[in-house]
Amino acid sequence: MIFRGGGDCSMVDWMFLGGSIANWSFLAFVGLGLLSLLTLWVSRPPT
Repeated sequence: MIFRGGGDCSMVDWMFLGGSIANWSFLAFVGLGLLSLLTLWVSRPPT
């Protein structure tokens, strides 16, 4: 039963502040990426 596709992958079951869990996951991924770049930028040795 686990390996059968249901075909309802585009159905949105969960929303928070107008965004689905896919939207919030994307925003979290981008935010963490920007935070890591900022950390690398600030902690770089002076030239």
